[in-house]
Amino acid sequence: VAALFIVIIVLCFVGIMEGMQIAAFAVVKLDASEYRDSHKIAAANCDLLFRGKNLGRFLIGRQVFVCTLMFVAARCFSINKDHEDIIAGSTSFAASPGFQEFINTGLLGAVVTTILGCLIWRIFASNFPLAFLSNPIIYVIIRICLALEATGLCASSWVLGKIHKDLVGYQPDAVRLEGAPKQVTRMDKDIEFTIDFVKYIYSLALLAFSVTTVMAAIGTEQTSAADNGIPVGVTIPLFWVLIIWLAVIEGGQGALIGLIPTPKADYAQSHPISHKCTVLAHEGDNMERFIVGRQFLVVLQIFVINLCGSAIGGASVLNFNSLTANIFLANGVAMILTTIVLGQLTSQVNASYCMLDFINNYFMLFSTYVSLAIEASGLLHAAYLVQNVASLVSGKPIETNE
Repeated sequence: VAALFIVIIVLCFVGIMEGMQIAAFAVVKLDASEYRDSHKIAAANCDLLFRGKNLGRFLIGRQVFVCTLMFVAARCFSINKDHEDIIAGSTSFAASPGFQEFINTGLLGAVVTTILGCLIWRIFASNFPLAFLSNPIIYVIIRICLALEATGLCASSWVLGKIHKDLVGYQPDAVRLEGAPKQVTRMDKDIEFTIDFVKYIYSLALLAFSVTTVMAAIGTEQTSAADNGIPVGVTIPLFWVLIIWLAVIEGGQGALIGLIPTPKADYAQSHPISHKCTVLAHEGDNMERFIVGRQFLVVLQIFVINLCGSAIGGASVLNFNSLTANIFLANGVAMILTTIVLGQLTSQVNASYCMLDFINNYFMLFSTYVSLAIEASGLLHAAYLVQNVASLVSGKPIETNE
């Protein structure tokens, strides 16, 4: 019962934050005077959200909060194979043993999380942004996200983003398309001269510690993967492939959306693979389909990453004391930080500045096809029912490019 209650709360909070991102971008260009009298709570939330640099800080803190809750959801949906009923051979809903094995994978949990914790809320927020923001709990969530960003726990993503950009030669789109001179971006200056350099140092140290902790847990077979009979030689490569893939689609989504207004002929020769990605994603309603399929792919990857690196009860590595083991292993802090920094924020930092360079690879093209295939499977089409209902309620026709 407690787990069910936690799942409901987690899905609600994840959904609210997923919708907040959509609603915020829908409202950010509006004049506050247009809604200040009619939507007072939304106005108060927007005043806080759009004050100074709060929007960017909120998005970083939101990413930390959402990813953390995703891991909590993954743990709640995980099947306890040591339960006496499962050991005795019982199955859920009198299902066949084969179907029970499918349930044990957690795939159904990923579907539930994607639809109930992400897509439905996004659809409602896109149709009724001000109504969505007229929720008092949103003010509290904004404060929590700002506090999470202020800790600097994920500040290392800016440093790693710069290192990655320099290694592979990423340049802003203006340099690639308009022939602008190469320049040190504001991001680089902030990293090199910021008075907050201490945040970068301890964040990098914390990241290194977290990665070491996760790898030690996997290497000593003290994770859920080992508990499910997956050998270390498979778990470690799988973990890093998923982290890299997560980074590709996290940054790739922003790049594909950001390149919509850019004429494709401008980069067809210089970035041929980027051109293939955008031609595919921007055709008809494919962008919406990509976002739906990608959302499930992200949730599924986080669920499998959780399977690979989630420590079993009583796990302890590197001679940790009980407090350190509880924080970084039992509560999953090490794995959460590793996933957020390496699998999400670092790629988003570079993709926001260097869209063309970021998606100019076949891995992104492959990911685009996979996302579209997931959407085409119909697995997530229940979310469109909500979209149709929202359209009927609002009287707004569903926009389509087809």
